[in-house]
Amino acid sequence: AAPALAGRLRAIEGRLKDLQIALSGDRVRASRGEPTPPAIVDRINQVVYGHWYSTADATATHHRNYEIAAQQFAPVLAQLRSLILTDLTALENEADAAGAPWTPGRVPDWKP
Repeated sequence: AAPALAGRLRAIEGRLKDLQIALSGDRVRASRGEPTPPAIVDRINQVVYGHWYSTADATATHHRNYEIAAQQFAPVLAQLRSLILTDLTALENEADAAGAPWTPGRVPDWKP
């Protein structure tokens, strides 16, 4: 059971990394000077910082960045929910059933 659980854990970690890249951008690629598309956070930050000290209306670019970020965020959030509520929960339950030790972030099942 342990090798199968470890493989599933690595798959979940890989999917989480993909979601992090979608949200925050590919830092590895950017660190090598390669062009990267704007991440969701980049687009939202552009809108926020464009309004920080301004009383003017949002520009067309700000509106467009918000629209794009909203479109990109919806599937990322759906994938994250599925990953946490379904895949990770199932993995944790199987790990508990296999006698794996408690891991941080989980509420232990305690019986006196």
